[in-house]
Amino acid sequence: MSIREDEEIKSAMRSIGRSGEAPAGAVAQIMATAKRRRSIGRGVGIAGAVASVAVVVAAVAAVAHVTDAQNAQPASTAEPAPADWRELTGRELGEALGWTPQQTGEQPCSGWFSGFVDEPGQEPWGFCYTAADLEAAGLPATELDQRVFAQQINGYERTPELIERVQLRMELMDLYSESELDLDRLDEIRARLRVLEGHGGLP
Repeated sequence: MSIREDEEIKSAMRSIGRSGEAPAGAVAQIMATAKRRRSIGRGVGIAGAVASVAVVVAAVAAVAHVTDAQNAQPASTAEPAPADWRELTGRELGEALGWTPQQTGEQPCSGWFSGFVDEPGQEPWGFCYTAADLEAAGLPATELDQRVFAQQINGYERTPELIERVQLRMELMDLYSESELDLDRLDEIRARLRVLEGHGGLP
């Protein structure tokens, strides 16, 4: 694999991490690069490489995401979080922090936009917020915390399994950004994700 191809994969993965849905061009670029490779590491075939990339793309798209002017204004609140915030999900969690829900695409968003659906078939709504909004409410604001919080807004309960799954997805992204793919760790992560997928209530 050439240095240029390696940089193309890194660039494409960074683009995916910054966007709500994996950009079509970035996905195509990753897939084309993977197909050009005759093998990865110790002989993993092209099909395995493409499947691995697809897993990461799906994982990134599934996690609530940063938008660049497509959703709502930042929450900008200093209201402290309720003691039971870890047990809340969806609209209830955002409103407990004093945030105002807005329809997807209604206003630009410069931070995280996490959507929720109260009733099947309704137009999607959500909250736009930044790490500063979380900190102002007394919530942890590391990248992992932000992604797990986003899943809570999406409607998933904050469980150890959810936190671990989000963390593993982040590690997958990091693995694919490295010049040398750690196949042993990749297999470990895949195996663990399969176990976690057996638990109900995970995205």
